Amino acid sequence: MAPYRIATLDVFTSQRFTGNQLGLVHVPKDSPLSQEVKQAIAKEFNYSETVFLHEDTGAKEGRRLDIFTPYDELPFAGHPTIGALCYIAQEERKAELSSSTPLEILLSLKAGTVKATYNTSTRAAAAQVPHDVHIHSQPLPAEEFLAGQRDLRQADSGNELRKSFEAVSIVKGMTFIMGELPTLEYLGEVTVPMEAPRLTLDAPWNKGLAGCMFYTEVGKEGNLTKCRTRMVESKIGEDAATGSASCALGAYLALTKGEAGGQCRYDFEQGVEMGRRSMIRVEVKLDTSGKGIESVVLAGEAVVVMKGEMDV
Repeated sequence: MAPYRIATLDVFTSQRFTGNQLGLVHVPKDSPLSQEVKQAIAKEFNYSETVFLHEDTGAKEGRRLDIFTPYDELPFAGHPTIGALCYIAQEERKAELSSSTPLEILLSLKAGTVKATYNTSTRAAAAQVPHDVHIHSQPLPAEEFLAGQRDLRQADSGNELRKSFEAVSIVKGMTFIMGELPTLEYLGEVTVPMEAPRLTLDAPWNKGLAGCMFYTEVGKEGNLTKCRTRMVESKIGEDAATGSASCALGAYLALTKGEAGGQCRYDFEQGVEMGRRSMIRVEVKLDTSGKGIESVVLAGEAVVVMKGEMDV
């Protein structure tokens, strides 16, 4: 079989060699590529995620996109989704980039259909994220959550840290513990835990990835909240930009601090401590009760870094 077209992108940035790296494999129609081989390819790339962009068949549910870490397949992840959208616009629909009208793109993920636009002026993609947001009923005690954070515990001489931390799922299979920290100095002490915290999650959200999303609020302008964030997980390590965790954090902040029927906007700056600064925008619309979420929109830029071919 002919080689597969591949590319790498830096996501949630407009500057190459910053943001979060993404591997992309173009999968032709009728390709025999199995999910097991896709998993092996993702391990070969060894990025936090690799996507498999299937050829457009005109299906009403959108273009199939499979997302893999080096260890597992994911139902949804933010930076792979934004990266794939930017790749489609910049590489496959170049002729339309001169138009001022945003490009409309439809993707089919395991978590559901993603409706998206690509702004030809700002070169940013915005995706309506499939969501099934759930704040779990049992918060994690601080002693358990911070068991793998020795430097953070030692820095807490003034006993400023919270006594418990809540876990939030953005969809089934994608859960993050919300680690609010009082200052950027505390945020700088975060390390990758050797083991994942022992979580008790509500069914049916009690499966899949569970990461730690640490954050510090650094500013507020009207309905725009700005935070610095760090996402760490025992297998993945530290991630330079985590769209799914950012969506979960935005949903959590909106549900706990937003007004019923309100539109909440968030700018999350991530990857600074890794030298791969990323900028992530999340917008959350609450329903009229303030207890549910109508929509979650994830937005950001991406740039292609390398292109080539791969034999399988």
